Amino acid sequence: MDFQRLQGQDHLKFVLHGHTHRRMVKKHKHQYFLNPGSLLSTDDPGFQIIDFVTQEVIQYTCVGDEVKRIKSIHM
Repeated sequence: MDFQRLQGQDHLKFVLHGHTHRRMVKKHKHQYFLNPGSLLSTDDPGFQIIDFVTQEVIQYTCVGDEVKRIKSIHM
């Protein structure tokens, strides 16, 4: 299903997708579109965690053997 068809589907609050290898959180009306990122060392490696209790998305980057928290986005 493409994004145009997913937008406005009232029963979908979160849409998780990949392929672009870029961490992303975008809000469209009541929906959140999220891309977790990539763990490939050539693609700005990192990931996201969705915390449904605190209602936030926490973004991390991987530098060498280190994982660093870089951003927190409130939903």
